[in-house]
Amino acid sequence: MAGAFADSKGRYGYRRIKAVLKTGVSEKVVRRIMAEEGLVAHVPKRRRYSSYEGETTPAPANLVDRDFTVCFSKLASAL
Repeated sequence: MAGAFADSKGRYGYRRIKAVLKTGVSEKVVRRIMAEEGLVAHVPKRRRYSSYEGETTPAPANLVDRDFTVCFSKLASAL
């Protein structure tokens, strides 16, 4: 079992190890033996999505010159 685990470079868990061995041993037995021998499969970390492909361009100029700030005095009088 340790040989099959080493052949997989530590990537296979108990299900794949059981499939590689092709024996009639139950999954519980494979899990127990792997736990006794300290064989734990390496789980790769998930990478976060990043659409960054290089340097970002500066923001375009404000050609319309619109002001989107909120004036709280107008908001309070509407309520």
